[in-house]
Amino acid sequence: MLQIRYNKITGTVTGWWTDRPGNTEGKLKNRPQEVLVDLDMEAPKISLDTDNFTYDTNQKTLVHKPSEE
Repeated sequence: MLQIRYNKITGTVTGWWTDRPGNTEGKLKNRPQEVLVDLDMEAPKISLDTDNFTYDTNQKTLVHKPSEE
């Protein structure tokens, strides 16, 4: 199980974790534009950088976006 925090306006993933359930208030503190979503998947192994991912609300999954170089 993977829990992600993402910006509901931009879809940008701002955090994720697999081993720290709960503490919703702390994870969303001072982040009114962000929400938490539980996904039935492992954390991506291709990058630990959340900036490389967005959340697709229609497909309910993470989408990898290649880094801009």
